[in-house]
Amino acid sequence: MLAVAIASAMRAPPRPAALPEARPSLAGSVDATPPRCRTVTQSESECASAWEARRRHFFGEEAVQ
Repeated sequence: MLAVAIASAMRAPPRPAALPEARPSLAGSVDATPPRCRTVTQSESECASAWEARRRHFFGEEAVQ
C-alpha cells in the first residue's frame, strides 16, 4: 500500500482537456441587440426584431426570410 501511495505521488498530474472552440457571437452581426433595447420599456419594432433574431439564434432556428 505504501508503494501505491509513492507511485501515485510521483506521477505527473493529468493534462487538462482541450477547451472547445468558441462559437461566434452576435456582437458584431447585423442583428445584434442595440444597447438601448436592453432597458426599453415600450415596444419598439427595431428592438422587437433584434430580440426575435437573438431568440432564433439561441434556439438554433433558421431565420424566416
